[in-house]
Amino acid sequence: MLIAAAVLAFVRLGTTDLIPPDEPRYALVAEELRAGEQGWRGLVLPHLHGEAYTQKPPLFFWLAALAGAPGGRVDEVAARLPSALAGVATVAVTLALGTLLFGRGTGTLAGALLVTTFDWSHRARTAQLDTLLALFETLAILAFWRIESLRMRGAPVSRTAVAWLHAALGLAVLTKGPVGFAVPLLAIFAWLAWERRLRDLATLCPPWAFALSIGPALAWIAAATALAPAGFFDVAIVDNLFGRALRGTAHARPFGFYLEKFPIDLLPWLLVLPVTLAIGRRALHDPAEGSSWRFLVAWIATTLLLFSAISGKRVRYLLPIEPAFALLFAATLTRALGARGLRRIGIAAGVVWLGQLVVHGAVLPAYDARRSARPLAEAVVRVAGPDGAPVGLYRAAEVATSVAYYGPSNVQPFRATEQLAAFLAGEAEVLVFESTRLAEIERRAAFEIRERVAIGDQEWIVATIRR
Repeated sequence: MLIAAAVLAFVRLGTTDLIPPDEPRYALVAEELRAGEQGWRGLVLPHLHGEAYTQKPPLFFWLAALAGAPGGRVDEVAARLPSALAGVATVAVTLALGTLLFGRGTGTLAGALLVTTFDWSHRARTAQLDTLLALFETLAILAFWRIESLRMRGAPVSRTAVAWLHAALGLAVLTKGPVGFAVPLLAIFAWLAWERRLRDLATLCPPWAFALSIGPALAWIAAATALAPAGFFDVAIVDNLFGRALRGTAHARPFGFYLEKFPIDLLPWLLVLPVTLAIGRRALHDPAEGSSWRFLVAWIATTLLLFSAISGKRVRYLLPIEPAFALLFAATLTRALGARGLRRIGIAAGVVWLGQLVVHGAVLPAYDARRSARPLAEAVVRVAGPDGAPVGLYRAAEVATSVAYYGPSNVQPFRATEQLAAFLAGEAEVLVFESTRLAEIERRAAFEIRERVAIGDQEWIVATIRR
């Protein structure tokens, strides 16, 4: 199973360019860290374009920089390697968790369903934080269920078992902030409440354990704030964290967004959901497996409610509960079909795996070539030269990091018309903008269109300013 997961994760991993906006941005942050442009301070406080990066914790960037160190650059493979390794590791954790919850056969099937969930195999091949976050959150759940296994056997809960739980939570927080702490603990809290065992929380969360789950993130925030310019804490913590969660300052969506958009990410195994709903009520009260079913429902439901309540929403935020759905669907199929039926599901999963291998190896590389901003970066280099005058990118945030990654480093992205006016009034020579803004730029400056580049359905213009 792990070999199958690794093949899907690594086949032609570096063939496609980094797709804007997130992949090249994360690669640039990791590359500045690897290159040591900020000295030892840059190891603690990541930077983007020489300025303190306020959007994400550092763990992913540390790992990508480490992956890029042997080759002397954070290239496409190095940028995606943390996600690819995390994707395979999460399959291993899901196998172990499924074995504890339902037995070895169901655990193996859950691993097969996760490997062949298209969204999972795709996200594991991208330079994103969510697959790494999914690994640590699922690892925390596994650590908790190992504690439950000790309890069910009448064995005492050791400090080591609790330490594993909180260490996994701490790594999740260093990957993507407090959500890495909240999601597993909310699931555990809801399940214990369902089982009428909330008193057991005291055993799971002794005061000393928070040094592992929260301590590393607090230490990093303190160190980064001390090294960063004034205002870093307000932007990185207050505005970025609470602004996204409460005010919807980024990716604001309605409450029901995930119910509409997320189910498609569970294909092809979303087809099992009606069967799950049909047999779920009886399964929840099963003397042997009901507790495991209730835990998976608590895990999924609390995560959906949490992210639905948060103002800022993106579909990939729910990637960490795809292992929970794989486990739930595997338990459903085991219960509904028996051993003979499961062999047919195994054959179907193998066919899906082969199809995904073709998609990742041939289809998506051809499709992603249309979405890459690398041709635009190369056009900028042809017009401005690799170390030429500053290049202005007007309202081009979605391609700015790609231009900086594949082209010259002296790019200046901006959105406000005042910034555009200031750039044109200076020593500006090259300006990049979307063709739909051609009339707006014509009113402000005389220029010559040097190149036109298509990225997906958009056309971008590289122009030189006439003096």
